[in-house]
Order: sequence, then structure tokens, then C-alpha cells
Amino acid sequence: MPASARPGTGGWLVAWVSAAVLGFEISLLRMLLVASWHHFAFLVISVVLLGFGASGTALTLLRRRVLPRSGGVLFLLAWATAVSMPLCAAVAQQVPVEARLLPALLWRQLGYWLVYWAVLAVPFLLGAAVVCLALMAARERVGGVYAWNLLGSAAGAAGASVLMHRLPPEWLAPAMGAVAMVGVLGAPLARGRKGDAVSGDSGECDKGGHPLGDAAPSRSRFCWGVETALTRRALAGWTARVGWAIGGVALVAVWLWWDPPGIRLDPYKYGAFVRRLERQGDAERVAVAYGPRATVEAYRSDLFHDLPFLSGGPVPPPVLNLVSDGHRAGSVLRVDDPSEAAAVDHTLMAVAYELGAPGPRVLLLGETGGANVWLGIRRGAVRIDVVQPDANVPALLRGVLRGDGGGVLDRAGVAAHVAEPRHYVEQIAGRFEIIQLVTLESTAAGSGGVGGLGQDHLVTVEGISACLDRLAGDGLLFVCRGIQTPPRDNVKLLATFAEALRRRGMAEPGRHVVVLRDFQGVCTMVRARPWTPAEIEQVRRVCAERNLTPSWFCGIRPDELNRPDRLPGPDDGPGDWYHHAAGRLFSEEAGRFIDEWAFDICPPTDDRPFFRDFCKLGSIGPLKEACGDLWLTRAELGFLFVITATVLIAVAGVVLTLLPLAFLRGEARIAERWPAVGYFTAIGLAYLLLEMTLLARLTHLIGDPVRAAAVTISALLVCSGLGSLTAQRVRRRGAALLPPVMAGLVAAGIAGLVLAAWLPQVAGGLNTLARCGVAALFVAPLGYLMGFPMPTALDRLDRHAPALIPWAWAVNGFASVLAAPLATIIGMSAGFRLAGAVALVLYASAAVLFERLPGRGGCAG
Repeated sequence: MPASARPGTGGWLVAWVSAAVLGFEISLLRMLLVASWHHFAFLVISVVLLGFGASGTALTLLRRRVLPRSGGVLFLLAWATAVSMPLCAAVAQQVPVEARLLPALLWRQLGYWLVYWAVLAVPFLLGAAVVCLALMAARERVGGVYAWNLLGSAAGAAGASVLMHRLPPEWLAPAMGAVAMVGVLGAPLARGRKGDAVSGDSGECDKGGHPLGDAAPSRSRFCWGVETALTRRALAGWTARVGWAIGGVALVAVWLWWDPPGIRLDPYKYGAFVRRLERQGDAERVAVAYGPRATVEAYRSDLFHDLPFLSGGPVPPPVLNLVSDGHRAGSVLRVDDPSEAAAVDHTLMAVAYELGAPGPRVLLLGETGGANVWLGIRRGAVRIDVVQPDANVPALLRGVLRGDGGGVLDRAGVAAHVAEPRHYVEQIAGRFEIIQLVTLESTAAGSGGVGGLGQDHLVTVEGISACLDRLAGDGLLFVCRGIQTPPRDNVKLLATFAEALRRRGMAEPGRHVVVLRDFQGVCTMVRARPWTPAEIEQVRRVCAERNLTPSWFCGIRPDELNRPDRLPGPDDGPGDWYHHAAGRLFSEEAGRFIDEWAFDICPPTDDRPFFRDFCKLGSIGPLKEACGDLWLTRAELGFLFVITATVLIAVAGVVLTLLPLAFLRGEARIAERWPAVGYFTAIGLAYLLLEMTLLARLTHLIGDPVRAAAVTISALLVCSGLGSLTAQRVRRRGAALLPPVMAGLVAAGIAGLVLAAWLPQVAGGLNTLARCGVAALFVAPLGYLMGFPMPTALDRLDRHAPALIPWAWAVNGFASVLAAPLATIIGMSAGFRLAGAVALVLYASAAVLFERLPGRGGCAG
């Protein structure tokens, strides 16, 4: 390892602060998934990178003042980073933000969100300033410092994931502050060695070769006199260093004692409702489990008798309600014997058992509370396999909740599996008479699009095809969803089933599908083979016995439609909109119908796995015309929110990165600045676009989005760090090596995008550890090559235009900010494959722009 890359010469501080910053980012994602909704938590990435960009802008303006005192300033910035993490997280919880935007309160709500994000951006601004200032002061060690930034970030991503198993989400921010404080204790101070990357005398020179310290502003100013005293006297020894650390810890401890960490839930979430019951004494939390996937809570109350899609029959037994990240996750029936669970026979889900084969083998994908397990037991299932992706759910049901739930997962013939449903379905060899998509079982069908950014690889054309492959000869795949007006998700389900059947060679998909409903929900049932006439007659008998309304089956008569429950439908037809949609989707006009429908019902695919996104921009005008000022309450907000955020971030990035140009007179020719803008914008956009594309692909391989994120991000950062260390070693030949490196990066990227779709088929059958290893090896070459462009260009600027270094950091940061929502927009509208292709085009453009950076035509000695 080169001397410049050793932690003792600045790498220690940069590595620990970088680890804390990325750990804080992941901690905020976990906290906000509990507090709010998916698309608001998603914007944490943009807030992080906005802080990075703003730090570069600030240091561009203050460069001549901070560089001569870089050791002390770095210490103070790192100390402030450590202290701000728990304090800002606590202050942000006091801001009354909400996910549902009401027209009458729109500006006030947007104001609250701006305050919220501004508060959370502070730790990222301070932490990024530490890294940026260390890069500015590093001189010839810039590649090594940048490498320790990447390696520390990788450690932070992995460490935060481990801590989530042990700590409540609200305590993760103080833990990350403690990580940053470790870096403070080991930080090099003002009296470092000559030329040290973070010493008080940085060795930085202006164009004439004079130390910048000689040209620093007069120290007679009060503020700079105080700063000089702090950095050259008060921070000179280990004792003072420990004193500052103790002071910071004491400040945070007093704050946390006065205001203990907590998470304020969005008032519209189910968890907020249950907490209100708890405060009133009407509910009690009996269990809680933490993990990187979700925070799972169990509540007991005499008021709870929740069973989805229950109509008539006996009074349901008392239940425990499970809450996952503030969302209602399922009901645990407080029974000891199947005879006490008779109410489940009167749910809409029981219809599938009446139409399926007797004594079935049952697969429950995403089962949480156990109600559907009791249903299978009562219907004589010979075997029930429960697939739940969160290990905490079966652990609770088999642990502290076993007495309440009757040990439902430990019953004879019941087997529980902790796995991602899609991955489990693709890797098992068995066949089932009944497969239930419990993960989609919900009565909250109209959600305003707040979950629109959530990715689900089970409910894609490929995922449904995999489920159909696991059906036995007489098998039945079914799902129950709540009724919504106008229809959205049930129609999208029909479109997805139809496309999956067509890809399997079924020319008449309508013969494979039955759609029934009651006054609450819609049950969609699919067979891998056509329904027989005898089975259709059985459907008619079940509808009559259970008072159900048929919407679709092969041979349905007009007099059977919209009876006994009537729902709106087209003026020129006798049926409801579900019947109308089914008829069009199962015909040759399916594509035209999908284009004409008011909501996005295009079948999701593995490349575009956003089942819950129904936003269609072309429908906003008619929606505003129909609903007037209340149109926002009926709109699908997820996609709209990302588009709005992208526009605002782009405007902020342009303003804040171009502002320093006015203060760089004489430092670099204007003609040399614009290539730098293009280069650092291109690599900033490309890195994150490619990272998010790889993450979307590798989630399918690994079968767990949390593990996939940890493996992908950590592997990319570690390998990029190694690439940066290599760039540091060959820095004298960096200008000549970068073009072939970029060519190799583009070639490896093309191969990666092509091969990523095949990985699950080739390595999906391996155990979890092996799949994670395959994923890490898959991204390693790309990550290694992606580590070259940034340090190579920074080294070139350091030799020929050092004033542009913090500004380049700002441009790169703001470009990365824009990349986060841009990748989602591309993925939702056209697929992640296109996002990856855009990233490779940007890397190719950066290779051309590199030749136009300051210093072309030769290198300074």
C-alpha cells in the first residue's frame, strides 16, 4: 500500500467519517421507511448528495481561508459531523411532515418538507466537507484519500446493516455519530508532518508557486483569530482531543436524556392509529423485533377483530395486529384449535379452496399473521408452505406470540421458509394445487400512489410465469385485492396475468382466468390450463351459495353480470369495469386498451418492476378537469413526486455549482472550466445510474433486497476504492491510461447488462452466501474500473488548476443528486436496462472530455 494511502496520513479521519456518513444515510432510510412512505425515504439519497455538492461549493468560496488551517478545520468539521448526526435526526422528528398533500395546506406542507430535508442535510454537508477538504489538501496523495473515502463508505454500509439487527431505528443516528467520533479521536491535528494531507501547513501553492498560507487573509479578524487559536493551540494534543470528544458526547447525551430518540409516524399510517389507541389505553404493544428489512410490532386490543375480506358468518375471534414499518401487515388469530378459526371460511380467500382440488398442497407467498394458514388447515390441506421474506415474522410467531397464535406455524404439515417469494418459487421443485399471492392481499387498494416506487419482482410477468410453472395439473393461482373506483390494481393484475399466459403460448388467456367479487374485494384466479365446463358450472354454484358477483369467466352470460352487487361500468355494456377490462385485455385489442386506460396498467417486468405505480402523465389534465382543486387528492403521487424533485434538484444544482465561477478569476481559464463541468457531471451521473441498475438486477439473484443492497453497494465501493489506489500508484501515467480504462469500463458494462438477466438462472440455485459471492464477483470488475475516473481527473486538476478541485467535487455531488431520481424515472418509464445504457454513454462522453481538462498537452513536474 502506498504511503499516501495509509490511514495515519489522513485516511483514518476520512475513512471513519465516510463510514459514519454512509451509515447515517442508510439509518435515515430505515427511519423514514418507518416514519413515512417509500418515495419520501427514497429522497434521502438526494439529500445526501445535495450535502456533498453544497460542501464543494462552500469550500470553493472559502478555499484560501481554510487550506492554510486544514488540520484544525478538518478536526472541527469532523467533530461537528459526529455531534450533528443525533441532534439533527432528533430535531427533524419535531417537524410535522405528512405524505398526503392537501390542496388547502399544500404550501405549508411543502414548507415543512423543505425544513425537514434542510435539517437532515446538515450532517451530510459537514461530513462531505471533511472529505472534500482532505482531497484539497492531499496534493499528490489525492488518489489515496479518495480510496479511503470509498473503503470507509463500504464499511459504513455493511456496519449499518449489522447494527439494524440489534438497535431500534431511532438509535441508529446516535450510533453513527459515535462512529464519526472515533475518527475525531484519531484525526491528525495542526502539528502534523510537513506535507501531511491534513496538516496545518498544507503545502498548497498558487500558480506562482507561493504557499497559500502566505497569501491568507489577515489574522486580525476576530473569527479567524479564534479559529487560529483553536487549531494551533487548543487542538494540539491528545488531551485536548479527548476533551473535545467528551464534550461532544456530553452534549448529545444531555439532549437525548431531555428528548429521548423516537420516530414520529405519518398520521395517515396504520401504525399512527395503533399508537393513538395505545396512548388511550385501548391497545398494548406485546412484542417488537428489529431488522434491516422492517421493524415488526405486535399489538393486542379487544377492539381488534380484523380479518381481510370477511363477509358474514360467525363473529371472528380476537386477534393480534402485526404492524411492519407502520403498515398493517396481518392478523394473528388468538385461537388454540382450528375449530375456533371458523370465521376464515367466510373470507373471499376461501373461494379458491371451494373451486380447487380436495386435500391440496398449498403455497402461501408472503403470509404474515397466519390467518391463511388456518384456512388451509380447515380446508384439509395436506401440506402448507409459508414463505415470508422477513425472518422476524416467523420468529415472533414461534416465539413470544406462540401462545396467542396457537403455534400455527408449528402445526403438522406446516413449513415456514424465510425467503423472497419470487426467488423461492423459481428454486423449488415441488408442485402445488393452490398458490396464493398473500403479499398482494390488501383492502387499501386506493393508496394515492404513495407506494408507487416500491419494486416487487414477484408481481411481474416473469414472476407470475414462475408461479404458473409451480402449479400442479389442476392447480390454481389466486390473489384478492380490494375494490377501487376507478379500477387500477386489479386491472393491472389482469393485464399481467394475460401477458404471462401469452408468453407461455396460451393464445386465449381468457379461458384460463376467473374473476369474482363481493362488496369489498376482487378475487382473481388463474389456471395453467383452461377451465373446464364442469369447473365453470362449479363457479356458478359457488357464486350463488356465497352471494358473489362474477365479473369474468369463459362463457359468462349478460344476465349474470353486476348481480347481486352492482358497480359502475361502460354505458354501452351490461357489466362492470372489471368485466369490460377483462374482455379487452384478453382480446387482440389489449395493447390499445392499456394505452387508453386512465391509469398505467402496463404489465410490469423484471426490467420495470413497479406494480404499484399507476401514474399516467397524460391523465393529469382530465383529472384536474374532473376534480378541480381536489385533483391532487386523487392523483398517483409517487411518480409525480420524483419528477418534481428531479426538476427542483436540477435547478438547485445549476445555481449552486455555477455560483463559484464568479470567484475563480485568474485561477483557471473559462474555456477550461466547462470541460470540467461536463466531465464531473458525466461521471457523477454515470456512477449512480449504473449502481442502481446493477442493484435492480442483483436483487433478483440474491433474493433479498436488503442483502442485495448491502452486497452491491459495498462491493462497488470496495472495488472502486481499490481502483482509486491503483490510480494513485500510476498517477504519473494516469492521463495516458484513462482512455483505455474508460473503454474497458464501457465494454464491461455492456457485458454486465447483457449477462445480468442470466445470472439468476445460472446461480439462483446456490445457497445465500454463494449467491452473494457471485454478485460481488459480478460487480467487482466494473467497480474497480469505476474507481479510476474521479482520482485521475482530480490529480490532473491538482497539478494544473487546484482551485477547481472543490468546485469539481460540488459538480460531481450535484450530478449524483440528480442521478438518484433520474434513475428511478428511467426505470419506471422505460426500464433499468435503459438507465444502464445511459450510464455507459456518459462514461464514454467523459473519456472524450478528459482530454480537454486543464493541463492537456503535458504534465507539470
